Amino acid sequence: MPAIESFPLGDMTLLRATASGAVAVVDRRAWDILEGLGDGRGGVELARRHAKTASGTDDASLRAAAIRRVWLGLAAPPVHAPTAFPAANAGAPALDAVFCPGEQPVRLRVWPQGLARILAAVTAPCRCAIDPSSVATEITVQRVRGRYWLSAGGAPCLATREPMLARSEVLRRLVLASHPERRWLAVLHAAGVAGPGGAALLCGSSGAGKSTLTGMLLAHGFPLITDDYAPIEAGTRALWPVRFGLSVKDGSWPLLQPAFPALARAPVIRTRQRRQRYVAPQKWAAGPVPVRCLVFPLYGAGEPLALIRLDPGEALALLARSGGWYESSSERLRELTEWLGALPAYALSYGDGEAAVRAVGRLLAVDA
Repeated sequence: MPAIESFPLGDMTLLRATASGAVAVVDRRAWDILEGLGDGRGGVELARRHAKTASGTDDASLRAAAIRRVWLGLAAPPVHAPTAFPAANAGAPALDAVFCPGEQPVRLRVWPQGLARILAAVTAPCRCAIDPSSVATEITVQRVRGRYWLSAGGAPCLATREPMLARSEVLRRLVLASHPERRWLAVLHAAGVAGPGGAALLCGSSGAGKSTLTGMLLAHGFPLITDDYAPIEAGTRALWPVRFGLSVKDGSWPLLQPAFPALARAPVIRTRQRRQRYVAPQKWAAGPVPVRCLVFPLYGAGEPLALIRLDPGEALALLARSGGWYESSSERLRELTEWLGALPAYALSYGDGEAAVRAVGRLLAVDA
């Protein structure tokens, strides 16, 4: 069994492998099975035993295989960034501009045209009219031999064949690089809106209705703090603004276009068989905002409004499914679990957007 630190939260546990820095979130039964695997016991036998003590409906073989993958990932040696890149792309980059999503400007140079188009659309609201050659901090992306090669501050940091992974890593590093003096707990996959009593973090996987509800909240006057990249500062535990555009999927264009006239003129971005546009809201949060609550929205046509309080372990499990980045030191993970343990979290299912907006508004009221 690799040396692992555990940070329990309700029925879930956040694990950190001390050698690799890898992080995983597992439930209590999975943690018991992981310990058994570390002791050399058979995974299928362990999973079957736990299935019998629970509902008996688990597929033991599949559960054991999934948990073993977690175990092998935690036991893996540390993953190092590439130490050298191939020869640079010839010619000018498709995107060479300065962006300021946070406190400091960052130069972004991207050679692959498709990736440059996506990044230009996302970052349009924070593009600055500054001479790129005058900015010291730089992120670059090239494509050589079928891979996207990303460097930050002159240091190689990623080589991948997946354009969406390259996109996400560029945007995350752009957020972090624009706050060089800050320290973070996490950059969550969530949207943040501000209200009188603080911020609501709308979390969830793509397609759950998160961005649509965010757009409706903005249409009702709530300032946008961030969309998709939600940086939580260590110490203050505040949510910092990120001036990226709001992502609107094609199914929500008719609904949100009256509130965002520029939506019809925004370029269409196609990713993973989805079509989306990015728009800038009329109101931005002026600075960092304390987080009042987590909300996990789920839209269903004709569904009645239901707002259900989640325990901290359930919230951690849902956050893990949504994706994001956690600062993997012991100190930061301990603070993250403490923060989540004290933060109210809700599952919000809805079929009527107006009712959902009112529900979130009540959560953000000063006297809530």
